[in-house]
Formats: sequence, C-alpha cells, structure tokens
Amino acid sequence: MNKFKIFLKFILSNFGPIIGFYLVNQLWGMKVGVFASIILVIAEYLWLKHKDESISTFFYFSSGMIILFGVIDLIIQKPLFIKFEASITNLFFALFFGHSIFKEKSLIQEIAETQKKTSETQSEDKKFYFKIMTCFWSIYFLGKSIFYLWINLNASLNEGLLIRMIVGKVSLWIMLFISVGLSRQIWKLFEKLKLFPSQKISCFQMETK
Repeated sequence: MNKFKIFLKFILSNFGPIIGFYLVNQLWGMKVGVFASIILVIAEYLWLKHKDESISTFFYFSSGMIILFGVIDLIIQKPLFIKFEASITNLFFALFFGHSIFKEKSLIQEIAETQKKTSETQSEDKKFYFKIMTCFWSIYFLGKSIFYLWINLNASLNEGLLIRMIVGKVSLWIMLFISVGLSRQIWKLFEKLKLFPSQKISCFQMETK
C-alpha cells in the first residue's frame, strides 16, 4: 500500500497536468481541457511551494508544453495542426529527455531526487542507471512521435485521434510501471549483466593481475 502511495504521488506530481488535460479533453472538449490544465498547473505549483517541496524541471517543461500547444490549438483551430501536434510534442519530449543525458544530472535522476526516492549524493552506478532510464524514455517518446506521424499520414483525423488516445495512455502507463514498479528488478538485471561502471572497473583490475 505504501508503494502504491509513493507511485501515485510520483505520477501526480510529474504527470498531473497531462493526465488532467486528457481526461477533461475527452469529457468536455479541448477548450475546457486547456483551461483545466492551466488551473491544475497553477494549483499544483502553489501546493508544492506551500509544502516547500522542490519542483522538477520535467514538471515545468511538461506543464509549459501542455499550455503552449493548448493555447495554439485554441487560436488556430485547424485540423492540420491538431493532426500533427502530438507527433511534434513527443519529439520535443524526446529531445528534452535526450539532452539531459549529456548533463551532470539526467532528467530521471533529477525527478528521483525531487521525489526523495534517492539521495542527492550519487554513486557512478546510480548516475549510470538514471542515464540509461532517461535514454529509455527518450527512445519511447521518439518512437511514439514517429508512430503518431505514420498514423496521421495514413488515417483520418478522427481515426488518428482515437488511436493516439488508446496507444498514448496504454504505453504511458506501461512505461511508468516499468520505470517505477520494476526499478529494483532492472537494477538487479544490470548487476547480473555487469553493466555498472564499478563492475567493469573490477573486472578490468582482475584481468590485469
């Protein structure tokens, strides 16, 4: 039960505005969805500030993307933009995640530290693990961007929106389950395969003796 609460907190604090937008958009339309997402972003920001909790870069980025493209949707209101919006958005997310791999802290590491799931002093093995998971998410968003582009070029607007809704939600929950729910199993797999930097150094030292 405690793990479920931690998982739920992680989802809401990083994907709350995104989930809120999609739910409201499906029930009451895009205009209400955009306004609801803006209110959710402001409310969550104020709540985190009130609780004196740190806010991840991903929260700022995802919230900004939702608001930006939501407002553009309301202004343009053309099927062509709506048709390719999801592909463009996922490409931006892929680039955002991918860029952080080359920084001191990868995006997944920053999120984990913000959620206090790990200490701020990281070993090389933990940094490596977080970079791999960040790369995993970057590939996920890139793949989804390419898939959405293919769907939009080969299906009608309504068909494309339906497929995007199903694939987007299901794949996102699967990714979250793998990243959060199976994190320990993935770590043990890395250890078994001797992928961590410390294990490679140990193997090298043994070979040179």
